[in-house]
Amino acid sequence: MICYSFVKPYDIFMPRGNSHFGVTSGDFGQIRMLPSPSLFAGAFRSALSAYTPQALTAIEKGEKPQDAGLAKALGSLSEPGDFRITMTALAVRAAGKINVFFQLPADLVVFGDDGNLEVASIKPVSPPENIGFNLPLPLLPILKAPRKKQVGGFWLNEAGYAAYISGEECTPAHLVADSKLWKKEIRVGVTLDGTTRSAAEGRLYSAEAVSFADNVGFITGILGVQAVLPDSGELRLGGDARAAHFEKVNLQMPVYQAENLNKEKSFKLVTSSPCIFEKGWLPDFVERDTKGFHFRQKDFSARLVCAAINGHDVVSGWNMVKGQPKEAVRVVPAGSVYWFDSFEGNPSALATFIENGLFGENTDRQRVAEGFNRAFLASYISK
Repeated sequence: MICYSFVKPYDIFMPRGNSHFGVTSGDFGQIRMLPSPSLFAGAFRSALSAYTPQALTAIEKGEKPQDAGLAKALGSLSEPGDFRITMTALAVRAAGKINVFFQLPADLVVFGDDGNLEVASIKPVSPPENIGFNLPLPLLPILKAPRKKQVGGFWLNEAGYAAYISGEECTPAHLVADSKLWKKEIRVGVTLDGTTRSAAEGRLYSAEAVSFADNVGFITGILGVQAVLPDSGELRLGGDARAAHFEKVNLQMPVYQAENLNKEKSFKLVTSSPCIFEKGWLPDFVERDTKGFHFRQKDFSARLVCAAINGHDVVSGWNMVKGQPKEAVRVVPAGSVYWFDSFEGNPSALATFIENGLFGENTDRQRVAEGFNRAFLASYISK
């Protein structure tokens, strides 16, 4: 069972990106919204460990806690437990109701200005016969753009998310701007000398921070913690370990009806968190042969025909047990879209595969717990 929590920072929040700063005077640290799901994994696992001093000591050594419930949830460094982040998103809590906001998928593009917005969709189309280079996939992601300026800084509300996964067109009514949810602030800091732990002379830096609007925070979904996660508590979250409060909430998310695959025979796979694939942009479960790219499992199969990838990103982190940075790896960013057709087999088996995460045989199990490689299904057929 997934436990959903509403996480609200008490003051500013500093979701630092994977960039180094503070080395020279005048460095500037930029934020990343949404932050990596590993940020929430670390915060919640640390909070759970801290409730029992003996458990925290064991976790710091990379061992399983003695408490049976925590041992099952958290495991050890080499054998992670059942804990895993399944979802991170922005949310507004008002009148006892949670309204969730999602990053725009890569196949939705916003044009215009605040008073005259238009949402356009990228569509897979067959390339011209006389195209002068080889293409890995049979279809190209093409955007028919209006004669307006492209604009960013928008999120998709729940109604828009429900429309998107069902294949309906998204409209400006489905969008909410950054400015309605949070604003940036600039904070000045002093670099600490690593030896003396005192201020280093002439080493000022500035960094971005997030100041949320009233009732705005994050929604997180976590598996494997139902028996050990309290109804509410405190977290150390993000840069400078700023304080935040979490509280369990009830949440029902719209989902794509997998039985539609019996009629549509096609689907979109949309990454909802950064994905670590051994083959770069190509998911580990997709194999290339003489007939193209295929997604084959025991109970179903499909053909990959098109992809819209939001460039690439890099994730790292800190290994508390080893006292050193984690390996920096390239990831496919959240919101990237893969189109599949020629589906055959059991739709429920596909839905279960996606719910369990996009993992290959060599996937780092710690990265599984941290919330990477999550995705959701959506309709390929525009209605």
